[in-house]
Amino acid sequence: MGDQLVVLLDKLKSKMIKSAKKKKKPKEYARLEKSMSVRMEIKSVKARQIITRTLKAADEPGKISISS
Repeated sequence: MGDQLVVLLDKLKSKMIKSAKKKKKPKEYARLEKSMSVRMEIKSVKARQIITRTLKAADEPGKISISS
């Protein structure tokens, strides 16, 4: 019984080592540059957020700070 267990463990170990060697590394993807329209959209969203915070702070003076 003990010898069978050792043989089984050796087989499993060798299979695991073989499968680890066969694993392929994930492909690297080329980074896409942001288009001008995407950059403008990002700036627009950030500007809207700043305006919203500023208006909220103006509505409740003394309660909310305008810090980012």
